[in-house]
Amino acid sequence: MALMSMKTQLQQLATPITNPELKTFVPDGDLAKLFHTEALELALGLPAFKIPHHKVASMARLVIDEAQKILAICLELNVEHDLVKFIENDITDSALPLDISRLSSLIPEAAARFEELQWKYMAYRFRKGQYHRILPRNRVLPYVGQMHIGGGGFSKVYKVSIHPAHQDMVETRNAEVIVPISH
Repeated sequence: MALMSMKTQLQQLATPITNPELKTFVPDGDLAKLFHTEALELALGLPAFKIPHHKVASMARLVIDEAQKILAICLELNVEHDLVKFIENDITDSALPLDISRLSSLIPEAAARFEELQWKYMAYRFRKGQYHRILPRNRVLPYVGQMHIGGGGFSKVYKVSIHPAHQDMVETRNAEVIVPISH
């Protein structure tokens, strides 16, 4: 029951982005609302995780501090029993994104799906005064609104709304930031 509830709540965190591929992302900070100590200890103690009882509390603390995204991806892929493989190999959220060769050595049956899904938890964060960046093709841009406002020559110009948890350009707590972009 606790595991299904956690998986359902995890699915509800997905925020749709405005693009033709209809991708989603989980905003920064939202996993912390779901993965708190009591809920994690209850879930990690279930047989599905295959974690010895005496290690559940320390695993919960480690997940909260370093592996929320890894846990979320394992839950979405229904390979929660593989969480231990990541921890034993010292692979935490700071190691993301993981390439297919590393994933294949850890979780061969779910490597390709993990490689694709990890981007949902790694939406780009826009920063003030940032240099031009070349991003990986799979990087999710956290645009939650988009409107065509013009163009010419070889480009189109859009007004986009950036999710507030993924920008440091403007001091705001809950409002989306609106900026022009061209394609």
